[in-house]
Amino acid sequence: MRVLIAALNQEQQPDPVMPLGALCVAETARAEGCEVAFFDACFSGEAWRTELSGLLSDFQPDLVGLSLRNVDDVAWPRARCFLSHYQEALTLVREALPSCLTVLGGSAFSLFPQALMDLLPADYGVAGSGEQAFAQLIQCLMNGDRPKQPILRSSSDVHALPALDLVDVKRYLSEGGMLNVQSKRGCAFKCSYCTYPLLEGRHVRMQWPGSVAQYLKQTQDAYGVDYVYFVDNVFNVPSHHAKELCRALIDEGVAMGWTAQVTPVGLDRSLLQMMKESGCTSIDLGTDSLSEPTLHALGKSFRVEDVERVSRWCHEIGLKFSMSLILGGPDETDETLNQTITRVSACAPTAVVAFLGVRVYPCTPVHGRLLRDGFLDGTEDLLRPLFYVSPQVEPHLLQTAKELKKVRRNWWFPGLEGPSRFCRRARARGVRGPLWELLG
Repeated sequence: MRVLIAALNQEQQPDPVMPLGALCVAETARAEGCEVAFFDACFSGEAWRTELSGLLSDFQPDLVGLSLRNVDDVAWPRARCFLSHYQEALTLVREALPSCLTVLGGSAFSLFPQALMDLLPADYGVAGSGEQAFAQLIQCLMNGDRPKQPILRSSSDVHALPALDLVDVKRYLSEGGMLNVQSKRGCAFKCSYCTYPLLEGRHVRMQWPGSVAQYLKQTQDAYGVDYVYFVDNVFNVPSHHAKELCRALIDEGVAMGWTAQVTPVGLDRSLLQMMKESGCTSIDLGTDSLSEPTLHALGKSFRVEDVERVSRWCHEIGLKFSMSLILGGPDETDETLNQTITRVSACAPTAVVAFLGVRVYPCTPVHGRLLRDGFLDGTEDLLRPLFYVSPQVEPHLLQTAKELKKVRRNWWFPGLEGPSRFCRRARARGVRGPLWELLG
Protein backbone atom coordinates (compact mmCIF):
# COMPACT_ATOMS: atom_id res chain seq x y z
CA MET A 1 0.00 0.00 0.00
CA ARG A 2 1.24 3.48 -0.90
CA VAL A 3 0.59 6.08 1.81
CA LEU A 4 1.09 9.82 1.49
CA ILE A 5 1.16 11.96 4.63
CA ALA A 6 0.63 15.66 3.94
CA ALA A 7 1.49 18.14 6.70
CA LEU A 8 -0.46 21.22 5.66
CA ASN A 9 0.74 23.77 8.22
CA GLN A 10 2.31 26.90 6.72
CA GLU A 11 2.34 29.09 9.84
CA GLN A 12 5.87 30.28 10.62
CA GLN A 13 5.30 32.74 13.44
CA PRO A 14 7.32 32.99 15.56
CA ASP A 15 9.26 30.13 13.92
CA PRO A 16 8.59 27.27 11.50
CA VAL A 17 7.81 24.10 13.47
CA MET A 18 8.65 20.61 12.26
CA PRO A 19 5.48 18.45 11.88
CA LEU A 20 6.41 16.04 14.66
CA GLY A 21 3.07 14.20 14.94
CA ALA A 22 2.72 13.69 11.19
CA LEU A 23 6.25 12.30 11.01
CA CYS A 24 5.46 9.83 13.81
CA VAL A 25 2.42 8.62 11.86
CA ALA A 26 4.56 8.31 8.73
CA GLU A 27 7.00 6.09 10.62
CA THR A 28 4.04 4.02 11.84
CA ALA A 29 2.91 3.47 8.25
CA ARG A 30 6.41 2.33 7.35
CA ALA A 31 6.37 -0.17 10.21
CA GLU A 32 3.18 -1.62 8.70
CA GLY A 33 5.02 -2.32 5.47
CA CYS A 34 3.69 0.62 3.46
CA GLU A 35 5.57 2.62 0.90
CA VAL A 36 5.47 6.13 2.36
CA ALA A 37 5.83 9.60 0.85
CA PHE A 38 5.67 12.85 2.80
CA PHE A 39 4.55 16.32 1.75
CA ASP A 40 5.51 19.26 3.96
CA ALA A 41 3.81 22.53 3.04
CA CYS A 42 5.70 24.63 5.57
CA PHE A 43 8.27 26.14 3.23
CA SER A 44 6.30 25.86 -0.03
CA GLY A 45 4.53 29.21 0.03
CA GLU A 46 2.05 29.62 -2.80
CA ALA A 47 3.70 26.74 -4.67
CA TRP A 48 2.19 24.16 -2.30
CA ARG A 49 -0.64 23.38 -4.73
CA THR A 50 1.69 22.62 -7.62
CA GLU A 51 4.04 20.61 -5.41
CA LEU A 52 1.27 18.53 -3.85
CA SER A 53 -0.35 17.92 -7.23
CA GLY A 54 2.95 16.75 -8.64
CA LEU A 55 3.55 14.36 -5.76
CA LEU A 56 0.04 12.92 -6.07
CA SER A 57 0.57 12.36 -9.77
CA ASP A 58 4.00 10.78 -9.39
CA PHE A 59 3.38 8.68 -6.27
CA GLN A 60 -0.24 7.62 -6.90
CA PRO A 61 -1.05 6.89 -3.24
CA ASP A 62 -3.80 4.54 -2.12
CA LEU A 63 -4.27 6.50 1.10
CA VAL A 64 -3.64 10.17 1.88
CA GLY A 65 -3.41 11.43 5.44
CA LEU A 66 -3.94 15.18 5.87
CA SER A 67 -2.40 16.59 9.05
CA LEU A 68 -4.24 19.66 10.34
CA ARG A 69 -2.13 21.39 12.98
CA ASN A 70 -4.15 24.47 13.98
CA VAL A 71 -7.61 25.82 13.30
CA ASP A 72 -6.34 29.39 13.68
CA ASP A 73 -3.38 31.26 15.16
CA VAL A 74 -5.10 32.03 18.52
CA ALA A 75 -4.09 35.70 18.33
CA TRP A 76 -6.82 38.23 19.12
CA PRO A 77 -7.66 40.70 17.65
CA ARG A 78 -6.08 39.73 14.31
CA ALA A 79 -6.72 35.99 14.41
CA ARG A 80 -6.21 34.18 11.11
CA CYS A 81 -8.27 31.08 10.31
CA PHE A 82 -6.76 28.20 8.31
CA LEU A 83 -9.90 26.24 7.41
CA SER A 84 -10.11 27.41 3.79
CA HIS A 85 -6.54 26.17 3.27
CA TYR A 86 -7.53 22.71 4.50
CA GLN A 87 -10.65 22.70 2.32
CA GLU A 88 -8.59 23.53 -0.75
CA ALA A 89 -6.08 20.78 -0.01
CA LEU A 90 -8.75 18.10 0.39
CA THR A 91 -10.46 19.22 -2.82
CA LEU A 92 -7.14 19.04 -4.65
CA VAL A 93 -6.59 15.44 -3.49
CA ARG A 94 -10.17 14.42 -4.33
CA GLU A 95 -9.98 15.86 -7.84
CA ALA A 96 -6.53 14.42 -8.57
CA LEU A 97 -7.29 10.91 -7.28
CA PRO A 98 -11.05 10.32 -6.90
CA SER A 99 -10.61 6.70 -5.77
CA CYS A 100 -7.95 7.46 -3.15
CA LEU A 101 -8.98 7.20 0.51
CA THR A 102 -8.43 10.28 2.66
CA VAL A 103 -7.84 10.53 6.40
CA LEU A 104 -7.83 13.66 8.56
CA GLY A 105 -5.69 13.98 11.69
CA GLY A 106 -3.63 16.36 13.76
CA SER A 107 -4.38 18.54 16.77
CA ALA A 108 -6.95 20.70 14.97
CA PHE A 109 -8.95 17.64 13.95
CA SER A 110 -8.66 16.17 17.44
CA LEU A 111 -10.34 19.26 18.91
CA PHE A 112 -13.18 19.34 16.38
CA PRO A 113 -13.52 15.81 14.97
CA GLN A 114 -17.18 15.83 13.99
CA ALA A 115 -17.26 19.47 12.91
CA LEU A 116 -14.25 19.00 10.66
CA MET A 117 -15.63 15.75 9.22
CA ASP A 118 -18.73 17.75 8.29
CA LEU A 119 -16.68 20.59 6.79
CA LEU A 120 -14.04 18.40 5.15
CA PRO A 121 -15.76 15.23 3.86
CA ALA A 122 -12.85 12.81 4.12
CA ASP A 123 -13.31 9.06 4.42
CA TYR A 124 -11.86 8.81 7.91
CA GLY A 125 -10.43 10.90 10.71
CA VAL A 126 -8.06 10.03 13.55
CA ALA A 127 -8.64 11.91 16.81
CA GLY A 128 -5.96 12.06 19.50
CA SER A 129 -2.60 10.30 19.35
CA GLY A 130 -2.60 8.81 15.90
CA GLU A 131 -0.05 6.03 15.71
CA GLN A 132 -2.14 3.07 16.89
CA ALA A 133 -5.40 4.08 15.18
CA PHE A 134 -3.64 4.79 11.87
CA ALA A 135 -1.83 1.46 12.03
CA GLN A 136 -5.12 -0.35 12.67
CA LEU A 137 -6.73 1.44 9.73
CA ILE A 138 -3.89 0.32 7.45
CA GLN A 139 -4.23 -3.25 8.69
CA CYS A 140 -7.98 -3.24 7.97
CA LEU A 141 -7.50 -1.87 4.48
CA MET A 142 -4.75 -4.38 3.69
CA ASN A 143 -7.12 -7.15 4.75
CA GLY A 144 -9.79 -5.84 2.43
CA ASP A 145 -11.95 -4.42 5.22
CA ARG A 146 -13.28 -0.91 5.78
CA PRO A 147 -13.91 0.41 9.32
CA LYS A 148 -17.58 1.23 9.83
CA GLN A 149 -16.96 4.26 12.04
CA PRO A 150 -15.40 7.25 10.25
CA ILE A 151 -13.78 8.75 13.37
CA LEU A 152 -11.05 6.52 14.78
CA ARG A 153 -9.27 6.74 18.14
CA SER A 154 -6.31 4.92 19.64
CA SER A 155 -7.14 2.73 22.63
CA SER A 156 -3.55 2.94 23.86
CA ASP A 157 -0.59 5.20 23.27
CA VAL A 158 2.17 4.08 20.92
CA HIS A 159 4.90 6.70 20.77
CA ALA A 160 6.71 6.19 17.47
CA LEU A 161 9.90 8.02 16.61
CA PRO A 162 9.49 10.65 13.87
CA ALA A 163 10.69 9.80 10.35
CA LEU A 164 13.17 12.68 10.21
CA ASP A 165 14.57 11.56 6.85
CA LEU A 166 11.31 12.64 5.19
CA VAL A 167 11.74 16.38 5.95
CA ASP A 168 14.45 18.99 5.60
CA VAL A 169 15.74 18.85 9.18
CA LYS A 170 18.61 21.24 8.54
CA ARG A 171 16.26 23.88 7.15
CA TYR A 172 14.02 23.63 10.20
CA LEU A 173 17.10 24.01 12.35
CA SER A 174 18.43 27.02 10.43
CA GLU A 175 15.13 28.87 9.98
CA GLY A 176 13.44 27.73 13.20
CA GLY A 177 16.50 27.77 15.41
CA MET A 178 15.70 24.45 17.08
CA LEU A 179 14.17 21.03 16.59
CA ASN A 180 11.09 19.97 18.55
CA VAL A 181 11.12 16.77 20.61
CA GLN A 182 8.61 15.19 22.99
CA SER A 183 9.47 13.20 26.10
CA LYS A 184 5.95 12.70 27.44
CA ARG A 185 2.29 13.06 26.55
CA GLY A 186 -0.71 14.03 28.64
CA CYS A 187 -1.43 16.78 31.18
CA ALA A 188 -3.04 16.37 34.60
CA PHE A 189 -3.60 20.09 35.21
CA LYS A 190 -7.00 21.71 34.87
CA CYS A 191 -6.39 25.14 33.34
CA SER A 192 -9.81 26.43 32.37
CA TYR A 193 -9.00 27.35 28.76
CA CYS A 194 -6.48 24.66 27.86
CA THR A 195 -6.92 21.94 25.24
CA TYR A 196 -3.92 19.75 26.14
CA PRO A 197 -5.98 17.32 28.26
CA LEU A 198 -8.44 17.02 25.36
CA LEU A 199 -5.66 16.31 22.87
CA GLU A 200 -3.48 13.98 24.90
CA GLY A 201 -5.53 12.97 27.94
CA ARG A 202 -4.94 13.67 31.62
CA HIS A 203 -2.80 10.61 32.24
CA VAL A 204 0.87 11.45 31.72
CA ARG A 205 2.74 8.83 29.68
CA MET A 206 6.53 9.19 29.83
CA GLN A 207 9.25 7.92 27.57
CA TRP A 208 12.27 6.34 29.17
CA PRO A 209 14.76 9.23 29.65
CA GLY A 210 17.63 7.15 28.31
CA SER A 211 15.85 6.58 25.00
CA VAL A 212 15.15 10.30 24.64
CA ALA A 213 18.80 11.14 25.25
CA GLN A 214 19.92 8.47 22.78
CA TYR A 215 17.50 9.82 20.15
CA LEU A 216 18.89 13.33 20.61
CA LYS A 217 22.43 12.04 20.29
CA GLN A 218 21.44 10.37 17.02
CA THR A 219 19.95 13.63 15.66
CA GLN A 220 23.13 15.39 16.68
CA ASP A 221 25.28 12.90 14.80
CA ALA A 222 23.03 12.57 11.74
CA TYR A 223 21.86 16.15 11.22
CA GLY A 224 24.07 18.38 13.34
CA VAL A 225 21.19 19.29 15.66
CA ASP A 226 22.54 21.58 18.37
CA TYR A 227 19.36 22.95 19.96
CA VAL A 228 15.97 21.40 20.78
CA TYR A 229 12.65 22.47 22.23
CA PHE A 230 10.94 19.98 24.51
CA VAL A 231 7.31 20.38 23.48
CA ASP A 232 5.97 18.47 26.50
CA ASN A 233 2.92 20.26 27.87
CA VAL A 234 4.80 20.71 31.15
CA PHE A 235 8.45 19.62 31.23
CA ASN A 236 8.93 19.49 35.00
CA VAL A 237 5.91 17.34 35.94
CA PRO A 238 6.51 14.77 37.21
CA SER A 239 9.75 16.15 38.61
CA HIS A 240 11.45 12.76 38.91
CA HIS A 241 11.14 12.24 35.16
CA ALA A 242 12.55 15.69 34.45
CA LYS A 243 15.53 15.05 36.72
CA GLU A 244 16.15 11.63 35.21
CA LEU A 245 16.02 13.14 31.73
CA CYS A 246 18.53 15.85 32.65
CA ARG A 247 20.83 13.21 34.10
CA ALA A 248 20.47 11.08 30.94
CA LEU A 249 21.40 14.05 28.73
CA ILE A 250 24.55 14.56 30.78
CA ASP A 251 25.45 10.86 30.90
CA GLU A 252 24.94 10.38 27.14
CA GLY A 253 27.08 13.41 26.36
CA VAL A 254 24.30 15.25 24.55
CA ALA A 255 26.04 18.57 23.99
CA MET A 256 23.18 20.75 22.81
CA GLY A 257 21.11 23.63 24.12
CA TRP A 258 17.45 23.26 24.90
CA THR A 259 14.37 25.03 26.20
CA ALA A 260 10.98 23.92 27.55
CA GLN A 261 7.69 25.00 29.09
CA VAL A 262 7.56 24.64 32.87
CA THR A 263 5.10 25.29 35.67
CA PRO A 264 5.97 26.78 39.06
CA VAL A 265 4.07 23.87 40.64
CA GLY A 266 6.54 21.67 42.50
CA LEU A 267 9.51 23.32 40.80
CA ASP A 268 12.57 23.46 43.03
CA ARG A 269 15.91 25.15 42.66
CA SER A 270 17.81 21.87 42.37
CA LEU A 271 15.86 20.90 39.25
CA LEU A 272 16.47 24.30 37.66
CA GLN A 273 20.18 23.92 38.39
CA MET A 274 20.22 20.42 36.88
CA MET A 275 18.35 21.67 33.81
CA LYS A 276 20.97 24.33 33.22
CA GLU A 277 23.82 21.86 33.71
CA SER A 278 22.29 19.56 31.06
CA GLY A 279 22.10 22.31 28.44
CA CYS A 280 18.92 24.27 29.20
CA THR A 281 19.38 27.93 28.25
CA SER A 282 15.89 29.19 29.06
CA ILE A 283 12.41 28.26 30.23
CA ASP A 284 8.92 29.52 29.50
CA LEU A 285 6.89 29.97 32.68
CA GLY A 286 3.21 29.43 31.88
CA THR A 287 2.08 32.00 34.41
CA ASP A 288 -0.94 33.49 32.53
CA SER A 289 -1.48 36.07 35.28
CA LEU A 290 0.05 37.39 38.48
CA SER A 291 -3.18 38.25 40.25
CA GLU A 292 -4.78 35.73 42.57
CA PRO A 293 -8.43 36.19 41.40
CA THR A 294 -7.45 35.75 37.76
CA LEU A 295 -5.20 32.77 38.48
CA HIS A 296 -8.15 31.13 40.22
CA ALA A 297 -10.49 31.86 37.30
CA LEU A 298 -7.96 30.39 34.86
CA GLY A 299 -7.75 27.20 36.93
CA LYS A 300 -4.06 27.58 37.72
CA SER A 301 -2.52 25.36 40.40
CA PHE A 302 -0.07 27.88 41.85
CA ARG A 303 -0.01 31.26 43.56
CA VAL A 304 1.73 34.54 42.81
CA GLU A 305 4.41 33.85 45.41
CA ASP A 306 5.36 30.62 43.61
CA VAL A 307 6.10 32.54 40.40
CA GLU A 308 8.05 35.19 42.26
CA ARG A 309 10.18 32.53 43.97
CA VAL A 310 10.99 30.72 40.71
CA SER A 311 11.84 34.05 39.08
CA ARG A 312 14.38 34.78 41.83
CA TRP A 313 15.96 31.36 41.35
CA CYS A 314 16.27 31.90 37.61
CA HIS A 315 18.08 35.19 38.17
CA GLU A 316 20.38 33.64 40.77
CA ILE A 317 21.19 30.61 38.59
CA GLY A 318 21.55 32.66 35.40
CA LEU A 319 18.73 30.97 33.52
CA LYS A 320 16.76 33.12 31.09
CA PHE A 321 12.98 32.91 31.39
CA SER A 322 9.89 34.23 29.68
CA MET A 323 6.40 34.60 31.05
CA SER A 324 3.37 33.72 28.95
CA LEU A 325 0.36 35.83 29.92
CA ILE A 326 -3.35 35.87 29.13
CA LEU A 327 -4.64 39.41 29.64
CA GLY A 328 -8.37 39.99 29.76
CA GLY A 329 -9.45 36.48 30.71
CA PRO A 330 -12.27 35.47 33.08
CA ASP A 331 -12.69 37.72 36.13
CA GLU A 332 -10.09 40.18 34.83
CA THR A 333 -10.62 43.72 36.14
CA ASP A 334 -8.59 46.90 35.94
CA GLU A 335 -7.21 46.03 39.38
CA THR A 336 -6.13 42.49 38.50
CA LEU A 337 -4.70 43.65 35.17
CA ASN A 338 -2.60 46.32 36.87
CA GLN A 339 -1.48 43.84 39.52
CA THR A 340 -0.25 41.47 36.82
CA ILE A 341 1.61 44.19 34.93
CA THR A 342 3.29 45.50 38.08
CA ARG A 343 4.26 42.10 39.46
CA VAL A 344 5.53 40.75 36.16
CA SER A 345 7.73 43.81 35.76
CA ALA A 346 9.08 43.30 39.29
CA CYS A 347 10.02 39.71 38.41
CA ALA A 348 12.10 41.08 35.50
CA PRO A 349 11.69 38.19 33.04
CA THR A 350 13.85 38.08 29.95
CA ALA A 351 10.70 38.46 27.86
CA VAL A 352 6.92 38.45 28.10
CA VAL A 353 4.58 36.89 25.54
CA ALA A 354 1.13 38.34 26.15
CA PHE A 355 -2.05 37.03 24.54
CA LEU A 356 -5.21 39.10 24.70
CA GLY A 357 -8.40 37.29 25.67
CA VAL A 358 -9.11 33.57 25.72
CA ARG A 359 -9.73 31.48 22.61
CA VAL A 360 -12.84 29.45 23.44
CA TYR A 361 -12.72 25.74 22.63
CA PRO A 362 -15.50 23.21 23.14
CA CYS A 363 -15.43 20.96 26.22
CA THR A 364 -13.07 23.22 28.16
CA PRO A 365 -14.05 24.57 31.62
CA VAL A 366 -14.13 28.15 30.34
CA HIS A 367 -16.58 27.12 27.61
CA GLY A 368 -18.84 25.55 30.22
CA ARG A 369 -18.67 28.66 32.38
CA LEU A 370 -19.54 30.99 29.49
CA LEU A 371 -22.56 28.84 28.69
CA ARG A 372 -23.71 28.89 32.33
CA ASP A 373 -23.19 32.64 32.63
CA GLY A 374 -25.10 33.36 29.41
CA PHE A 375 -22.19 34.78 27.40
CA LEU A 376 -22.71 31.92 24.94
CA ASP A 377 -25.93 30.10 24.03
CA GLY A 378 -24.48 26.92 22.51
CA THR A 379 -25.17 27.85 18.89
CA GLU A 380 -21.77 29.44 18.27
CA ASP A 381 -19.49 28.04 15.60
CA LEU A 382 -16.34 27.44 17.65
CA LEU A 383 -14.45 26.27 14.57
CA ARG A 384 -14.13 29.94 13.73
CA PRO A 385 -11.94 32.05 16.04
CA LEU A 386 -14.09 33.08 19.00
CA PHE A 387 -12.50 34.89 21.93
CA TYR A 388 -13.72 35.87 25.36
CA VAL A 389 -12.47 39.15 26.81
CA SER A 390 -13.64 40.23 30.24
CA PRO A 391 -16.26 43.00 29.78
CA GLN A 392 -14.58 44.98 32.55
CA VAL A 393 -11.40 45.50 30.52
CA GLU A 394 -12.48 44.92 26.93
CA PRO A 395 -13.14 48.59 26.07
CA HIS A 396 -9.52 49.57 26.71
CA LEU A 397 -7.52 46.30 26.65
CA LEU A 398 -6.20 46.83 23.15
CA GLN A 399 -5.03 50.36 23.93
CA THR A 400 -3.44 49.15 27.16
CA ALA A 401 -1.49 46.54 25.19
CA LYS A 402 -0.30 49.12 22.66
CA GLU A 403 0.88 51.44 25.42
CA LEU A 404 2.67 48.60 27.19
CA LYS A 405 4.48 47.69 24.00
CA LYS A 406 5.84 51.23 23.71
CA VAL A 407 7.44 51.26 27.16
CA ARG A 408 8.33 47.58 27.60
CA ARG A 409 10.36 46.53 24.61
CA ASN A 410 10.70 42.93 25.79
CA TRP A 411 6.91 42.40 25.75
CA TRP A 412 5.53 40.71 22.64
CA PHE A 413 1.85 40.66 21.71
CA PRO A 414 1.14 38.01 19.02
CA GLY A 415 -2.25 39.58 18.26
CA LEU A 416 -0.67 42.93 17.42
CA GLU A 417 2.58 42.05 15.70
CA GLY A 418 3.62 40.02 12.71
CA PRO A 419 7.04 38.53 11.97
CA SER A 420 9.79 41.12 12.08
CA ARG A 421 12.97 41.69 10.11
CA PHE A 422 14.76 41.27 13.43
CA CYS A 423 13.59 37.65 13.59
CA ARG A 424 14.63 36.88 10.04
CA ARG A 425 18.03 38.53 10.47
CA ALA A 426 18.66 36.67 13.71
CA ARG A 427 17.96 33.28 12.12
CA ALA A 428 20.05 34.22 9.10
CA ARG A 429 22.96 34.82 11.50
CA GLY A 430 22.53 31.31 12.88
CA VAL A 431 20.93 32.23 16.19
CA ARG A 432 19.61 29.14 18.00
CA GLY A 433 16.89 28.82 20.61
CA PRO A 434 13.85 31.02 21.26
CA LEU A 435 14.35 34.50 19.83
CA TRP A 436 12.85 36.04 22.96
CA GLU A 437 16.15 35.15 24.67
CA LEU A 438 17.64 38.13 22.80
CA LEU A 439 15.19 40.60 24.33
CA GLY A 440 16.61 40.57 27.85
